[in-house]
Amino acid sequence: GGSLSSLAGSPFAAGMGLSHLAVANLTNANFLYAANSDDPNGSISAFTINSDGSLTPVVGSPFQTVPNGGPEGLNVSEGNVLYVALKNTNAVAGFSINADGSLSPVAGSPFSAGKGTSSLAGCGCGPGGFLFAANNLDGTISAYSIDASTGALTQISGSPFAATTPSGDILFVEGELFLPDASSNAIGSFVPDLSNGVVSPAPGSPFLAGSGPLALAYSAFPPLDPP
Repeated sequence: GGSLSSLAGSPFAAGMGLSHLAVANLTNANFLYAANSDDPNGSISAFTINSDGSLTPVVGSPFQTVPNGGPEGLNVSEGNVLYVALKNTNAVAGFSINADGSLSPVAGSPFSAGKGTSSLAGCGCGPGGFLFAANNLDGTISAYSIDASTGALTQISGSPFAATTPSGDILFVEGELFLPDASSNAIGSFVPDLSNGVVSPAPGSPFLAGSGPLALAYSAFPPLDPP
């Protein structure tokens, strides 16, 4: 009926200032990751999602990013790599997700970004796909190509690209990037070239919204027959 029942053991302890969550669906298990934004170690808490929905901490959790990194936005790539936006160090960290849910740093991580990196969006297009990071202190979008074998990030030429001041998380939908901008009561729309990762404003962007847009969601409807 849509009502909610608390799981045994809930709430499950995480780190300080938990801000974002991400799920990794591996062939052997499902894992939940939590960014602990206020943890001095800049940590990520990792949990195994049990069959009844309860959480069991992964051995070794929480995993450190960089000291005082301020982890926020998370994104799991198709190559089972967890990317973390580090708002205090203007960078994106990458971690390989092991079979037991533990995290191992990707070679070369963390990767430089714009100022105040706050949220991430991924695209599984091309050999390894692209990753996009919203930078909330300089109003830009950093764009990277993803190495399909290692998960390492290479910044796209010209990145970071001029965007808007995000007031919420970046969203990738059907080839476009969207950002709420509370400072201008609008939603910015950007089109990445999926052949090279270059990001450009969409025609007509920004689009006016209500006062102080904060978060975005996407819903698709099935095609009608006849149309």
